[in-house]
Amino acid sequence: MDWFRSLKLWHRFTFLIGLFAFGFIVYGAWSFKTLNEIMVNGPVYQRIVQGKDLIADILPPPEYVIESYLVALQLSETGDSGEQDHLIERLKKLKGEYDERHTFWLNEKLDWDLSETFLNQAHPQAVNFYTIAFNEYIPAVKISNKDTAKLAMSRMKAAYELHRTAIDKVVELAGKRNKTDEAGAKANIQSAGQLLLAILVVSLVAAVAVATMILRGLLTRLGGEPEYAVKIAHDIAACNLSINIETRADDETSLLAAMKAMQGSLALTIGNVNNSVHKLERAAARLTQTAGLVVENNLHQQEVSHSMAAAVEEMSSTVVEITSTMEELSASSTQIADHSTSVVDIANHTLENSKKGSDSMQQLLTRMGDIRTGNQNSLREIVELGAKSKEISKVMEIINAIADQTKLIAFNAALEAASAGESGRRFGVVAAEIRRLADSVTDSTNEIENKIQEIQDSISRLVITSEKGTSTIDAGMAASAETARHLDDLVDAAGQTSSAAQQISLSTQQQKTASSQVVSALREIVTASAHTAQSIRSITEIGNEMNAMSRELSKLVNQFKLADA
Repeated sequence: MDWFRSLKLWHRFTFLIGLFAFGFIVYGAWSFKTLNEIMVNGPVYQRIVQGKDLIADILPPPEYVIESYLVALQLSETGDSGEQDHLIERLKKLKGEYDERHTFWLNEKLDWDLSETFLNQAHPQAVNFYTIAFNEYIPAVKISNKDTAKLAMSRMKAAYELHRTAIDKVVELAGKRNKTDEAGAKANIQSAGQLLLAILVVSLVAAVAVATMILRGLLTRLGGEPEYAVKIAHDIAACNLSINIETRADDETSLLAAMKAMQGSLALTIGNVNNSVHKLERAAARLTQTAGLVVENNLHQQEVSHSMAAAVEEMSSTVVEITSTMEELSASSTQIADHSTSVVDIANHTLENSKKGSDSMQQLLTRMGDIRTGNQNSLREIVELGAKSKEISKVMEIINAIADQTKLIAFNAALEAASAGESGRRFGVVAAEIRRLADSVTDSTNEIENKIQEIQDSISRLVITSEKGTSTIDAGMAASAETARHLDDLVDAAGQTSSAAQQISLSTQQQKTASSQVVSALREIVTASAHTAQSIRSITEIGNEMNAMSRELSKLVNQFKLADA
């Protein structure tokens, strides 16, 4: 789980919320799926209703022909023709109801065993029953042929028995299927409920685990209880460095461990400062004492001492200023050296990009050449198309001439037909039709000529546009070639820039080294000047100031409470 520990706090809480959301989404989806299956008009509900409807259609009829069988028996027992007609109509009605419900069940998707028994075993016997009843039994009853009616009735009874056996089996299969579906729905509900409960429990457990990990991560980051960390922070802010910060074993990364390390560093620093203050007090006392001894010498020595002190102090001040300037120069040299390294990298990157740009421009020139070649080919094909259209115009002129001659011939034929009288009337009709066709051909050719003229005009405009495009492509290729030359020049310049940047980087590194050496030498001079100034008589004020500073520093240090050594 190192990846989880590396996440930020709000990322962890986002992960926790996402985990909650995912668990409840899965919970809701599975609940919806289960309810959708077992709800009213759902798949399981429809199977159960289908089985109930099947049994309802069988017991009582119409899918069970027992009522038809009973009507047939009544028909054989009555002798009244009116009653017979009534029973026959009743039998026809029962057959119609049977056929209607059978058509319905043909369109239903039944299980294989139900379909086999109900549609392929029970139905053929019912059809056989009604066929015998209407084709043999009823005609025999109407003519009072008892022998034929009795024989037909026996055959109807056999068909009815087979039909009844199949129907009983269908009822048994439908009942078993309904029980199985109801048991399956109940088991599905139970298993779905258990699965939903498991999903909910797993989601809660995962959320609790993630929350626990987040809490443990926070406590690990803090290194202890938040109240204890706040108390330690307040004590350190109150300059109390004598407190004992309790941390876990091998804890080096928590906030409390960092505060403990900070407490130790501060205590060590304050202790060193305190020692330095005592040393400063002793040095100031010695300087003051030395100054007191020097005062006892004569006035000449005192004036010399003041002159030397002033000269040494002035030299020391000058050297300090020079040292500060050289340190600034050294820092600037360091920054220049760092920036020169960056400049070298940028110059190399620029050189690489310039080379890539030059290669891309060469590819662009190649593509422009391909475009110019394709445009020239298109222009040549357009010109050829214009020539073809002109040839078509010539052909249309020939067709017009033929149409004119055909009209003339048709006109002459019409004159001949008119002079021939009644016998030439049919020929006159043919001549008129030929003339009409010739006119139609003339109109069509004129329209074709107009279209061809429009095509030629479009081709002319297209040729002009293509020629302009060729000029534009040539200008683009010239510009691209010029750009390629400029890019080549840019590549050369980038290479020179990279070499110059490398030379500048080397020079700045050397300057940085030289500046560091000068700063070291100046610091040694400052140190020597400080030692020289300590032997000057006029150190009384310095000693007094040092005493005052040491007292002030002692007051500041005494504000910190340090643990006993």
